[in-house]
Amino acid sequence: MITSNQSYTSATDENGNTLSILSGQGNEILSLEYIVTDSNIQVGDKIFTSGISDIYKKNLFLGEITSIDNNDVMFKQITVKLPYNIFNLKDVMIIKKER
Repeated sequence: MITSNQSYTSATDENGNTLSILSGQGNEILSLEYIVTDSNIQVGDKIFTSGISDIYKKNLFLGEITSIDNNDVMFKQITVKLPYNIFNLKDVMIIKKER
């Protein structure tokens, strides 16, 4: 699952201007990594899959930025919240790519 603390997914903001890595934390909070401090990304921006990898299709909604910490010299520390509670899911759809 995307929420697993061993999960890493390429992601982008809604304008496609900022490419990053979204990592799971074991709950409904995710971490957006490798966003440089001079990036124009803001709290409230929506985050989507980038489509770079073969795992996820482009533009799948992942969540919304809830906090940004600019204390690091190079990268912002960004928190993304899923649009749903993973512990209350009743139905799940699995998409499998044919080889």
